[in-house]
Amino acid sequence: MATRKRSDIPDVPFRPPKGRNVAVEVIEMGVLEKRRRQVVDDGVPERLTFEYLLLVWGGAGCHIVDFQEIDLRPGRVVRVRPGQVQQWQAASALDAVAIIARDVSAQRWLAGDPAFCDLDPNLLDVSRHLVEALATVQDRPNGSRLAAQLWQSLVDVYELGTSVDRRDLPEPYVAFCEAIEANPGASHNVADIVAGLAWSERTIRRACLEVTGLTPKQLLNQRLMLEAKRLLAHTDRSAASIAAELRFSEATNFQKFFQRLAGVNPGDFRRSVRAVD
Repeated sequence: MATRKRSDIPDVPFRPPKGRNVAVEVIEMGVLEKRRRQVVDDGVPERLTFEYLLLVWGGAGCHIVDFQEIDLRPGRVVRVRPGQVQQWQAASALDAVAIIARDVSAQRWLAGDPAFCDLDPNLLDVSRHLVEALATVQDRPNGSRLAAQLWQSLVDVYELGTSVDRRDLPEPYVAFCEAIEANPGASHNVADIVAGLAWSERTIRRACLEVTGLTPKQLLNQRLMLEAKRLLAHTDRSAASIAAELRFSEATNFQKFFQRLAGVNPGDFRRSVRAVD
């Protein structure tokens, strides 16, 4: 099997058509296909700098977000946040629309955030009306404020579909996860991360256990593992280089960490995911 050289995961910025300065954009699937293929091919991983929702009206397909394969079917909504890694599969048979947002909510992905939901017919109908309204106002002068409100309404519908609303989560938990996400690998020490927050380590531990059943250290390790897997799967960088980026003191410590959490060594993990490219 031929392998392609991967030096890093490409960042994909928000690129509205020339002459359009919009913060939220509605893009039909056919247009999105043409635009994204100017940047990446099917199956090539990319890391987004913006947030989007993909609403599926009909057809079928598959999308991969952080190693999670998501079947695309009518009524399903996929949500991808800045920093996540996605891979597009062929989507020519898919009847869908993407709503792309730049600097509107720009909500970082947090461990445990759902990647998709299935809307019931009533919520799907609400989504259609919101998308139609967004398409109407997105290019109008002074329409950015209303577009942002409509975007937030779409996010609210999505969260109704998942029954998960970040606004209902304990603030210490969200703050801790956001601190990790802001700089994965900055520290392997929970005390270092908590030091910059407004809550004690004990309070944050209690909140993490309440939401996930996991300790702050376990959540931190999970996030380190995800970044390690992204870099192993989607780049050709050595384990030693990845270990250094993620602030492991020695490559051997990274090897042991990965083996303990994943059950395989970094090299075997890389070969297993490359085998299905």
